[in-house]
Amino acid sequence: MAMLWALACIGQTVPPEIVRKIEPEYGAIPSNFVLDPASITLRITDHGEISELESYTSLPDNVVRALMQWKFKPGRIKGKPVPYSLVVTFTIRRSPSEMQFLAFRPASGDFSAVGDTVTEARRMTESRAREVAKDLKDDANSAALRARLIAYSAEADSDEWRKLHGDQLAWFVENQPGAAILALPVAMIYPTTPQDREAFERVKAIWLEKLAKFPDDFVVLGHATYFLRISDPELAAEILIPYIAKFGNAAVWLGEVYGYSAMGAKKLDKENGLPIEADPVSAEGFGAKVRAALIAMNDARVVLSALTAVNDGLRSLAGANAAGDQKAGYEQKDAPRVDYCKRLLDHARSLTTEVITRCEDPPIQPGAVITIPKSTNRIPPEYPASGKLRGEHGSVHFRAVIGEDGTVRTLEFLGGRFAFYESARQALLQWKFKGPMRFGVPSAMGAVFDSNFGRP
Repeated sequence: MAMLWALACIGQTVPPEIVRKIEPEYGAIPSNFVLDPASITLRITDHGEISELESYTSLPDNVVRALMQWKFKPGRIKGKPVPYSLVVTFTIRRSPSEMQFLAFRPASGDFSAVGDTVTEARRMTESRAREVAKDLKDDANSAALRARLIAYSAEADSDEWRKLHGDQLAWFVENQPGAAILALPVAMIYPTTPQDREAFERVKAIWLEKLAKFPDDFVVLGHATYFLRISDPELAAEILIPYIAKFGNAAVWLGEVYGYSAMGAKKLDKENGLPIEADPVSAEGFGAKVRAALIAMNDARVVLSALTAVNDGLRSLAGANAAGDQKAGYEQKDAPRVDYCKRLLDHARSLTTEVITRCEDPPIQPGAVITIPKSTNRIPPEYPASGKLRGEHGSVHFRAVIGEDGTVRTLEFLGGRFAFYESARQALLQWKFKGPMRFGVPSAMGAVFDSNFGRP
């Protein structure tokens, strides 16, 4: 069902009317497929064709090719055909294994986007950090320096640095809520001291204002609930639940919130974002309610995501314990959490037979990181003749799964002009990568890529 999207005009407006809707062709897909909703912004030309789209849920090739064939009666203003923007909701059929790859936050995108910033922060001395903080100006050009200060002060051990950390987070949420630094574990606040509690409540209040102001901005939604997921998981879940019917990643994020709550997680590793401290799950608390809800839940997207979070959380706590962190809250005999992981695994298998997560993987050492796959042969896309003829330019965006062997296993569309889709897709499918590593083990991994087409 389509609806008018952010079009301000004067006079009589008639939105486009669909006259041909082609459904995607699905090949061999398991009967127990997972339904994954997507909210897609379509750009409709004054000839009634889709010229480009934007989607926060990555779209398989069969869905994109079906959308390319849709036809509309053009939108009109005062009787004249005009370009138009529409939002449609579209449900994608996915195999359970595909859904599990989507259950990993796109860490390759999140962590690499500000990798240089974090690296620079590690090199900063305390005197240099003080100098940077003193010279900050309240303008957009200060964002890079503020991001370094956030990364530097993430493990603050004094009131001075805790205040600086909270101040910089508040600045980003107020001024640049879509900034990549806000998707990293250094952007968390754990309210264990009065000053941290004050900073947390301050930043939370700004996030709630942004969510109210931009209810359809899924980047803001993701960053806000990322911030809340450990220190106020009940609120994070309350915010996400209304979105899961129209935005697939909301179900993934909700599963992550539920999984960490079921673990009793209370602090994350600043490098990899996995739990390194946990409390026992109270029989009356939110974690216990979540445990029961997940075992009874039929939404495979949420269950698979929660299972991933629980399993990785177990492995991370075990690694912290083995490293001698007495605050980890995990012992080898920690049967309740292990037993719950196995119960959740059994439930996931009752929803789908294709479950790749286990509850017996080796521990993850503190600070273990995701090694971003690096391309070893970037095949440049050819500028398509049709785009050149029309003088088109722009970018197309893809989400890929890079296999353990460094090849592109799957490639899905996130947005851009249709004119460049095929050329960029064929080039990206030929890229090779130095094998990705997840916490020291070769592992398939998600990555986000852009292909840019300048003016011909």
